[in-house]
Amino acid sequence: MKNTTLLLLFFISTFSYSQYTIIPDTNFESALAAYDDIPSDGQIPTANINTLTTLDISNSSISDLTGIEAFIALTNLSCSNNMITELNVFEISGLITLNCDNNSLTQLVFNSNLVLLFTSDNNLKSLDLSLNTSLFHVECQNNDLYYLNIKNGNNAGIGFVVASGNTNLSCLNVDDAVTATAGTGVYAGWSKDAGTTYGENCDIYVPDDNFEQALIDLGYDTVLDDFVTTANISSVSFLSVSNKSIDDLTGISGFTSLLSLYCSSNNISLLDLRHNINLVTVSGRQNQFKGLYVQNSPSLKTLDCLGSSQLGFLDITQNTVLETLDCINTGLSTIDVTQNIVLDILKVGGNLNLLTLDISQNTNLTELSCYSSGLTDLDVSNNTLLLDLDISNNDITAIDLKQNTLLTAMNANPIGFPSCIQVADAIAANAGTGIYTTWTKSAGTSYSEFCLEINTYVPDDAFEQKLIDLGYDTILDDYVITENINTVISLNINNLSIANLTGIEAFTVLEKLNCNNNSLTSVDISQNINLLQFKCFNNSLTSLDVLNNVLLTDLRCGENMLTNLDISQNINLIQLRFQTNQINEIYVDILDNLEILYGHANNLTRLNITTNTALTTLHCYNNDISALDLTQNTLLTTMDATLNTNLSCIQVSDATAAITGTGIYATWLKDVGASYAENCGYVQETFVPDDAFEQELINIGYDTVLDNFVITANISGILTLDVISLSIADLTGIEDFSSLSTLRCQFNTLTNLDLSNNTSLSSLFCSDNILISLIVPNSINTLYCYNNSLATLDLTATDIKHLRAYSNDLTAIDLTNNPNLDFLMLGFNNLTNLDINNNLLLETLSLEANSLTSLDLRYHTALTAITVSNNDLTELNLKNKPNLTNTMNATNNTNLTCIQVDDVAAANANVVWFKDVGTSYSLDCNTNSIVSPKVFLQGPLLSPDTVGLMNDDLRVNDLIPTTSPYSDGLKCESSIFNITGNNAIVDWVWVELRDQANNTNIIEGQSALLQRDGDIVTTDGVSDLIFNADPDNYYAAIKHRNHLGIISTNIVALSGTPVNLNFTDANNQITFGSNAQTTYGMPTDTLAMWAGNAGGDTSVRYLGSGNDSNTIKDNVLADSGNTTSSNLHSFTGYNPADINLDGTIRYQGSGNDTNTLKDIILAHPDNQSSPSNLFIILEQFPEN
Repeated sequence: MKNTTLLLLFFISTFSYSQYTIIPDTNFESALAAYDDIPSDGQIPTANINTLTTLDISNSSISDLTGIEAFIALTNLSCSNNMITELNVFEISGLITLNCDNNSLTQLVFNSNLVLLFTSDNNLKSLDLSLNTSLFHVECQNNDLYYLNIKNGNNAGIGFVVASGNTNLSCLNVDDAVTATAGTGVYAGWSKDAGTTYGENCDIYVPDDNFEQALIDLGYDTVLDDFVTTANISSVSFLSVSNKSIDDLTGISGFTSLLSLYCSSNNISLLDLRHNINLVTVSGRQNQFKGLYVQNSPSLKTLDCLGSSQLGFLDITQNTVLETLDCINTGLSTIDVTQNIVLDILKVGGNLNLLTLDISQNTNLTELSCYSSGLTDLDVSNNTLLLDLDISNNDITAIDLKQNTLLTAMNANPIGFPSCIQVADAIAANAGTGIYTTWTKSAGTSYSEFCLEINTYVPDDAFEQKLIDLGYDTILDDYVITENINTVISLNINNLSIANLTGIEAFTVLEKLNCNNNSLTSVDISQNINLLQFKCFNNSLTSLDVLNNVLLTDLRCGENMLTNLDISQNINLIQLRFQTNQINEIYVDILDNLEILYGHANNLTRLNITTNTALTTLHCYNNDISALDLTQNTLLTTMDATLNTNLSCIQVSDATAAITGTGIYATWLKDVGASYAENCGYVQETFVPDDAFEQELINIGYDTVLDNFVITANISGILTLDVISLSIADLTGIEDFSSLSTLRCQFNTLTNLDLSNNTSLSSLFCSDNILISLIVPNSINTLYCYNNSLATLDLTATDIKHLRAYSNDLTAIDLTNNPNLDFLMLGFNNLTNLDINNNLLLETLSLEANSLTSLDLRYHTALTAITVSNNDLTELNLKNKPNLTNTMNATNNTNLTCIQVDDVAAANANVVWFKDVGTSYSLDCNTNSIVSPKVFLQGPLLSPDTVGLMNDDLRVNDLIPTTSPYSDGLKCESSIFNITGNNAIVDWVWVELRDQANNTNIIEGQSALLQRDGDIVTTDGVSDLIFNADPDNYYAAIKHRNHLGIISTNIVALSGTPVNLNFTDANNQITFGSNAQTTYGMPTDTLAMWAGNAGGDTSVRYLGSGNDSNTIKDNVLADSGNTTSSNLHSFTGYNPADINLDGTIRYQGSGNDTNTLKDIILAHPDNQSSPSNLFIILEQFPEN
């Protein structure tokens, strides 16, 4: 076997680095105990923290927050009341709430997305918030600020600022100094010291004397007083302050015109150039950078930061014209250059933790230096312009340089464990001629025109030999070509004396693995996430981790030396065999699909399988079980519980059958001393797997021993439970707190919380967890679930009154069934729409930082406070708000031009009402057009039941569909058709608005409902028609499915106020055309739309081509009930051949529709001199 010590050391160090985050502060690590694996080892598993969205580590005596950068998903961070001196959370791009009050901060770096910032009682001297355009709340009181810049272009969006207690702060930069000084408008809620003035161009703070002296030497300043006049530096384009012993470059933000910056050979730890948006060149080599920020410099071409070994992170993804980057020896562990497609020179050498480098997009590269890094692989096949390449002192095993035919300088000496360098001309390369003249490599590396793909390390000879036997490998050399094994689905390596399964991780699609009867002491299958079946029977395993193998249905790990087995993530298991181990406890209650369970010959003292109702086979013999409840396992046909000496009674559902050995009990086995009974008198216990939860129950006095179980009787009567800030990750067991009315479980690490069984629970406080799932009982009326990760929340069956669910991931929430809701906070979610029309008791409404577009609050008269800032509102109606005496904030809604109110003057004068500058208050912001048309249909008015009202036979006979027959398919509730009297519905109609300049051009149309008295209303059966069309002049048109349509003669001026359009008045006709409507059969002085258009075209015809009589006949003959094809047949339905809309269609016989059609034709005024059955009545639209 080869000597692989060095390679193994590399694998170990690489694994450690990539899997763990360094946490040097012991108190910080202790505060993260819930996410740690080994206490006090200075590191924490990265996978346990990089998905957290909320973290509270306040009051933990932390001095150093190094490692916080790995919490990349955080949206809320609280680290107040510690001893932190420096805090950099810039890499946490989604952070919106930061509370770092009461520390010793002298340096604070954050991203531009912050909304809430609490940094009071620190030692900050400078705070620049000018890039934080989403700010809503700032508290920075009691610092040592000399400089505070809140000129972010959106002061209107900031509702609260406290900057008092900063006696050295002489000037505070704001958007509008005049209004701020007056303390009015958006600045009414701001506070500062009396000695601080507001300004729009305050002097720049330069605390480093050496930096300021350099500026004095350059003529940009005169007195060494920590301040430089902004006007003196704002136009400077070139600045060289290299080798000046500068520690702090604060003040560089004032050089807003800077093109070139040279600051090399100093001691600068932070270089924030986000304000210097015009930069082309930055040379800052040989500094002590811990932070370097150039994201806002799109013109940057050259960046040199060589030698800042603590940098660690550099974002250049926005610097898309970057040509030269030198970040040698900067401590980088990652660098993304995929957006820097014009990059010519890239130097990233000396970064030992740089494990990967993707340069596939950098096709213009001519020079690449990545020596002495942690690279194991490098693809330069796209970099055909390369002239110079240095990959020395890496761990690259093979590299393809076949495409790099211009490469005249190449250094690969040494290169870890070299095997092959692929080149275009192996003969020339080995001879050192042509472009290969100056190439260098290690002696063990060969040049070839064909190299093997990257190999997988397989150190166990028995394992590799089996892979050779299976045809996946050829030579016993500790390596297997990865490509040969990464598609294998099933692998049987049973009984081969294998001691080491290293290499199995490369079998990435493996579904079945059998490694029974070997000599394994450990096995890592965490990368084999597709496994469905895993067999490791008869080895020497002392531990087994299957948490990543969530697809497993079959797990067999018997005859090993396991002491525990965590299957909490393997909910798909159907078969589980762990017999003959040393396991004391196992929890299978979550395995709903489990059918076969072998757990015999262990050290089990209890086994709860009451929830495993699919179980058919159970072997639990030779344990120390004292209680066994099988009452729920009605499919269990095979059971062996022998050799459990403390098991005196087995609880079953049918004791008689069990005793006689009939039915499912026929083959059951037990000890002679054990009996079957339907009630064994067991003390009911509740499973509590979370140690932190159970320990608190012990502390309270509800439990005594930390054994994952609590006596149910001890907790079933508890009314109130407080388990706050205890690092609880799992609240399983809470379901048996059956009397619980109040639960407080804030500041834990819960991801799922199901309280559906807690039917007495009325108040729940579960904020500041990491919940992705929350199920509440119908009894809940107060819910605090903010600062979680909830994407859904179902409250439809509850009578919720008080809801705080802000800072989650909600995209929608249904509150239509919660009419008693009076307090609602849903800010900082992803809501695009919210229906609160039924929540008319609301007093407080907070919806900031969502994506809402419209809010109509005119009926919410109880509201006292409203916050809807940072949305996408275009409409906001605040009419009828007599109680709105507290804050109203509608700022940062850039598309909101108008807010509808009762009193414009009062709204403008209200100092606690905030809006954007471009938004105005108005009595009427309505941009819709509202119309109230009235028409009659001739058909149902020919023989009315009530004079002046159309018949509603279709409604009476339940024939009108709830879905409109017209193109928009609008729907109405079936209850609308229960209305009787004048407002009873006759049928659906279609209403159009047409262009005033061209009345054939349809602007908008919609389905509507026609009442018996002729009123046309919306689908609610009551309201006027609202068109999404700006107030203007329009023609109005009405159509019906078997009546001829009509259009107004003149344009009608429409607005947000309803306009009446009466097409029925014969004395004041407004219908376009001549005889476009009829008076035949109508009440005196009444017009109606012509009936008879059974064919649905633009005319009514009794005889002749395309006549409507034939349409009636065809419908009668086509009816499924007309089995004899009789012309005398009639049927009931919703059919256009029903001329008078009585619900019955007849072609011949008494009361037929054909005669009605004939009478209509003969009654037309233009068909009187020589009445003809061939006369045609035409629909009179301009386009006809």
